[in-house]
Amino acid sequence: MEIKTQNADRFLKSPPEDLVGALFYGPDTGLVSERAGELARRLAADPKQPGEIIRIDDNDLADDPDRMVIELRTIPMFGGRKIVRSRIEQRLRPEALASLFDGTPLSGVLIAEAGNLKGDSKLRELFSKAANLAAVACYEDDNRTLAGVITETLQPHRISIGSEARQHLVELLGADRSLSRNELEKLVLYVGAGNEVTIEAIDAIVGDAAGLQLDEIAMAATAGRSGPALADFDRALAGGESVQSLLLALQ
Repeated sequence: MEIKTQNADRFLKSPPEDLVGALFYGPDTGLVSERAGELARRLAADPKQPGEIIRIDDNDLADDPDRMVIELRTIPMFGGRKIVRSRIEQRLRPEALASLFDGTPLSGVLIAEAGNLKGDSKLRELFSKAANLAAVACYEDDNRTLAGVITETLQPHRISIGSEARQHLVELLGADRSLSRNELEKLVLYVGAGNEVTIEAIDAIVGDAAGLQLDEIAMAATAGRSGPALADFDRALAGGESVQSLLLALQ
């Protein structure tokens, strides 16, 4: 089934009982990771079918190509189920996943993460066409969703924020959900529980998320981490950054 981005929260709160796989994809890799983690934790805490969260990456599959199949088709010794989180990389391709979901019953759930996928992507098609699989779109936050993230972060600490300060904060956030959350958590620590967020406090502690994203690209490239650098590059490009500004960040 195809889950539109506006229906993602509803899906996460009440995933189908027969779900065996979910693909989270889109240009906002922070939101992809956040939603994948939320689903994994919810499934693991299900009192009817409690589970164990396992991460499998390309290195694991290089050492043991059959590990994904073994983990998802083997019934755990002490009951429950395995929730496998994995990033779609070189060894985890649509063809391999299609054979995994070939009709043979699975004992676990696969939660896969991917970047921005086109409408005719084989991966999207695989997860969106089966009733017990789900493809969940994760696009950049707009003003409405950012306002919700701000409220969600500030409320537990009894921190208030006026309309002008909220709008100013929204303008600085949004390039990536994980970057936005990091900046909000810094703001919470700076303002303190029970206080009010002011424009002065925002300017003192919150960075421009778009600028932070460029810094992340530059640091990853300098450290020789080509995979993360390219992923951040693609994400920034999809988010509206110009090629020129991205290339300048890498110089």
